[in-house]
Amino acid sequence: MDNIYSKCQEQEAREQIMGKAALYASLPFTVLVTVAVGYYGGQWIDQQYGTKYANVIGIVFGLALGLFEVIRQLKRLEKTNL
Repeated sequence: MDNIYSKCQEQEAREQIMGKAALYASLPFTVLVTVAVGYYGGQWIDQQYGTKYANVIGIVFGLALGLFEVIRQLKRLEKTNL
């Protein structure tokens, strides 16, 4: 009985580690997506209004939002201690 219990604990520990690894692995994509959305949003504004630098502003804004979201997720991961 004790052996079965320890195997279940090992399996749960592996699942927690893999879950945490998956969450950490998704963080770079968060920044990538926000920067891409900022760039293409800025490019759309440039085309609609004839501006020249909205895509650069979009990139900077997307990067800032992406980093903010990554920091927020890291704090939440640390707090929940997955």
